[in-house]
Formats: sequence, structure tokens, C-alpha cells
Amino acid sequence: REQSLLDADVQVRGMLNVLDSCVSASVEKIIFASAGNDLYARTDSASLPLAENAALSPMQPQEISKQAAEQYLRYYTRQYGLVHTIFRYADVYGETVREHIHHPLSYMISLLLEERRPTIRRSADELRDHIFIEDVVRANLCALEGGRNQTFNISTGEGHTLSEFYYAVAATLHSQIEPIYITNSLVFGLPSAPSAITLDNTLAWQKLGWHPQISFAEGVQATIDRISKHMGLKVSVV
Repeated sequence: REQSLLDADVQVRGMLNVLDSCVSASVEKIIFASAGNDLYARTDSASLPLAENAALSPMQPQEISKQAAEQYLRYYTRQYGLVHTIFRYADVYGETVREHIHHPLSYMISLLLEERRPTIRRSADELRDHIFIEDVVRANLCALEGGRNQTFNISTGEGHTLSEFYYAVAATLHSQIEPIYITNSLVFGLPSAPSAITLDNTLAWQKLGWHPQISFAEGVQATIDRISKHMGLKVSVV
């Protein structure tokens, strides 16, 4: 309950404060980083990837707040003429500073470089859309000129599991360490089947001229290189 109130205070009340300030300062445009994978209703694999007009069904307080913030942003656009672009990002990876790590990949790399055993805390076989951070930066730059009052998925349209990420890193680092798996995916007290979600980026390609340029393998390798450098380590790849 307390977390729900905190999320609403930060995401909804905070968003309203930002929007009021933008109107007062005659800000020309706002780019809003919304939720991605966890905003959409789960569906069968045949319906993937999901476009921006797919049904929304956020399950967690943070994603519910993101959906509410999107609606307030559209309201301010209608009411006050504030121009906006809404980006629904897939899971963004590629960060290197440990204090700012949000994606499990960076955590996995850091621990394997230290020859420690990582813990994967959600379903290792859940298929999700992941996007490299530099592709996200390029999308944001595209929105400076395009995407007037539109919503876009910023994604690869492809799905990868945390197991795929882990073993890609382990193979590159020649590590035999196995991770510890901890999952809370239960339905009526029993393990649930892994879900799948990927996001269609066609609209961003058509309207912004943007598409992802970094492949899964390239993104994993670039993240390993950056974290190794940040940690002052030299990694040899055979």
C-alpha cells in the first residue's frame, strides 16, 4: 500500500507538477518516457509483436501510474496546446555504473567479472523485448523534430530471455559459473508458464525514421566491454 501511494505521488502528482510548469514556461515540447513491456495486456504469441494500439493492462503500481501520466499528458495537449511525444521503451540495457543499474544484464556481467554467482530474481525463461541504450538515445534525438502528439514503441520487436542474456555473457567471459534462480511467478501456488511480450516498432520507423541498429549480440558485447573498462579489467575474447 505504501509503495502504491509513493508511486502515485511521484508518477502522477509529479507529472502534474511538471506539466503545469511546462505550460507556465511555454515549453515547446515534452518527451515522456512511459512504460513498455509491462504496460500491455498479455496475449497469445501469435499476436506478437504488439503495436501501440494494443490493449493496455498494467498490473503493478508503477506501470498503472505511467498509464495515468500518459492520459494527463494527452489532456494537457488538448487543453493547453502542449506538444508531446510518448515513448514506450522495451527493457533498456547497456548501463555501466553499478549505482544506476536497472537491467539484469549489467548485474550479471559485474558479478561474473568478479567470479561471483549472480541471482536471477524473475523468470529466466520469460520472453521480453530489450533495447540497447544507444538506440534509445537515437530515438530521443529523433523526437526533437518529429513525433508530434504521438505514441511510439521503442523496441526491437524481438524477444530474449534472461537465460539467453546470461549464457551469452558466460560464453564471452568463458565462465562456468551457474546462476541462482529465484522466481515469484506463481498461479494458485503453482509455477506459471513463462509469458512472452515483444513490441512492434513499425510506427517509429514510419514517423520518426528510427529503427534499432544494435543487435542482441552486439549489445551484449558492448555492455561487457564498457563494464570491464569501468571496472578497470581487460577481457580477452577468443
